[in-house]
Amino acid sequence: AYAYYLKIDLQMAPRTVNTNMKPLRTTIKRALNKGFIRQDPFFDYRPEKITVKRRWLSMDEIERLMRVQMKRATANFVRDMFLFSTFTGIAYADLKNLRQDAIHRQADDSLWIVLNRQKTGTASCIPLLPIPGSILEKYKNTTFAGENGLRTLENTDIQLKKIAQAAGIDKRLTFHMRRHSEKYYRLSVN
Repeated sequence: AYAYYLKIDLQMAPRTVNTNMKPLRTTIKRALNKGFIRQDPFFDYRPEKITVKRRWLSMDEIERLMRVQMKRATANFVRDMFLFSTFTGIAYADLKNLRQDAIHRQADDSLWIVLNRQKTGTASCIPLLPIPGSILEKYKNTTFAGENGLRTLENTDIQLKKIAQAAGIDKRLTFHMRRHSEKYYRLSVN
């Protein structure tokens, strides 16, 4: 009944309903375990399954992003960070912490990015392809985190919205989206 109320009366999306139901279910389970209630009101309750529609950029959209020039240097910087992330698969959190000393030259003279992923703590070795290599060269004497590392994802997403408009892309650009674009790009190139 409560899930129905949230969905119908309050017009919440299924994901929001599930988010609101979770703490209530936890509280009910604790009450059951402590003997405060005898029956589980959630016995037959099944949360609504949510299918996530993956968004990604096409090659044409990636190329438009590469061509668009913004008036402000910070917007061009954010565009370049997004493109670098798209071509390397590096997450925003790792990109913020990326430093020049993470670039290693191999015996065959190829360049690789070697870093520990912030989210998982696992080591990653990523080949530095020509496009991300040129972006890295452009910002060689700066950090990707911006001045004093103060750039936030919120500010970046605002900039990405403006960049998408300027490039004629009607999708909402996010750093999570670039993960799927990068996979698409790698599949289309190979």
